[in-house]
Amino acid sequence: MSYKYRIQSYDNWLEPWLARFNAPKGTALDVGCGPGLDTQFLSTRGFEVQACDVSADALLQSGGLNPTVPHAIADARELLPYPDSIFSVVVAGLSLHYFDQGGSVRAFGAVHRVLKPGGLFLFRLNAWDDFEFGAPRVHDAWQVVAEANGAIKQFFTEAMIRELAAGRFSIVSMEKKRSERYSRPKSFFECCAIKPDHAPAPGAGRRA
Repeated sequence: MSYKYRIQSYDNWLEPWLARFNAPKGTALDVGCGPGLDTQFLSTRGFEVQACDVSADALLQSGGLNPTVPHAIADARELLPYPDSIFSVVVAGLSLHYFDQGGSVRAFGAVHRVLKPGGLFLFRLNAWDDFEFGAPRVHDAWQVVAEANGAIKQFFTEAMIRELAAGRFSIVSMEKKRSERYSRPKSFFECCAIKPDHAPAPGAGRRA
């Protein structure tokens, strides 16, 4: 795929979170790396980074910017190239909103699987009012919007994000933001979550 909405500047959004939690400079995974700006940020901050995307074009761009970083084709709903519990930090900057509800659940489960207990999950997701980038004017939870190229996009509320995190992650922060870093103003949620040391299985404790 080619990138319809070019990033005009990089906002270093990861830096405050990594500094706040004094994240160990261990292994990090950039899920849906796109052109590789988050990968580059992590690499220059001392992390042993790996990057993945479903797009060969994205991997070519990110690989050109980050030639020493291992890149792999990977579906975010599976993350099959990666073993369990190997990353200290997983980053997904606006890359996990291309699925329906079932796919979104699987993607959060895949991140949970590859993240170490106590590890950080830093992610951004389209917000329900991201109208400049296709959000419907009347929003229904888990409604997907089809793009002209056949792809789908999901637009999130806070409740939807908490539903995905339940049983997997403890959400430390969830903030709705707007950015001018793209060709048009973008609305999104920026979230920081932690995989607890002893996380219950998704759905554990629910009554039938």
